[in-house]
Amino acid sequence: MISNDRKTKLEYGDFQTPLELAEMVCRKLIELDVNPKVIIEPTCGIGNFIKAAANSFPSASKIIGVEINQSYLRELIAKHELLQDERCEVKHGDFFDFDWTSLIHQFNHRVLVLGNFPWVTNSQQGTIGSENLPKKTNFQKHTGLDALTGKSNFDISEWIPIHAIQWLPNRDATLAMLCKTSVTRKLLSYIHSKKLNLASCATYRIDAKKYFDANVDACLLFCKFDSSS
Repeated sequence: MISNDRKTKLEYGDFQTPLELAEMVCRKLIELDVNPKVIIEPTCGIGNFIKAAANSFPSASKIIGVEINQSYLRELIAKHELLQDERCEVKHGDFFDFDWTSLIHQFNHRVLVLGNFPWVTNSQQGTIGSENLPKKTNFQKHTGLDALTGKSNFDISEWIPIHAIQWLPNRDATLAMLCKTSVTRKLLSYIHSKKLNLASCATYRIDAKKYFDANVDACLLFCKFDSSS
């Protein structure tokens, strides 16, 4: 029998990013000359990336975090010093239902989508009877046998960042996310196949065992989009 706490962690691919790692990521972005005006953390958890971003990017005018887990939001809100920064705003929302396009289109400035998206897979979700899944659609337009055998249905760990990528072409924007290396390869393949205006990209290995006690290859994926590309 899986405890409720354990099920919740499995259901949401729950690897909360330590503040130390979030700060390291932000330092790397500064080295890469990232200077956003708006920062969005779509799965902000307890807010360590928001805190690191607020400290690292003083010129950012808006920092928005969205989180589905109410207990994490309560913990984040309890960090009074974080929300005393008038630039910071947190929202309760489900990634699968949230109107991300409307949020992104509010801003014409340089946008940074930052964070650590869930690492969970659909098969893990099915094992624990979770409903935390996107609607299964063939959004990559696979045909024939690939569509029939389910290749069209990416796991959550791939589905979420692919949708985040779809917000960013044709604007000055950066995606910086922690993910499994295997997911990174699929994301870059997707970007290439769709001929999206990717100006540059890179991956930087992280020690998943040290920071998440996870025995997987993981990295920071950096993708820069350019409206003029």
